[in-house]
Amino acid sequence: MSGSLQDLAGLLEQLQAGHALQMVAIVGLDGLVVESASDGKLDAEMVSAVAAPGLLMMSDLATELNEGLAQLTTLEYESHVAIMMPLNEDTLLIAVAESGAMNLGQLRIVLRRSTDSLRAALDDI
Repeated sequence: MSGSLQDLAGLLEQLQAGHALQMVAIVGLDGLVVESASDGKLDAEMVSAVAAPGLLMMSDLATELNEGLAQLTTLEYESHVAIMMPLNEDTLLIAVAESGAMNLGQLRIVLRRSTDSLRAALDDI
């Protein structure tokens, strides 16, 4: 694994373990995982594959609203919360936590604060 990919993996592992996330991944438009960290309860590859079209949906809706790319999308389920954030036009950050594991507002702040370092590590790959 290259140094840049190790840096990205380390950032994701810190984010996942430090904030009670079941899974955090960076995924491309094609649904393929660039890098991920998981507690093993979820299949990061499968979650990423089905979530990847969310980036296209966010982009299409932004076009219709005459907006730039969406900053964040939150999906709340009975026992999980999924947050998707575009890192650039080609990649998406997906974070999944059990409902109630962390304050949702706090989780959004943590993810927003992480985007610059994740983008920088992603740009170095």
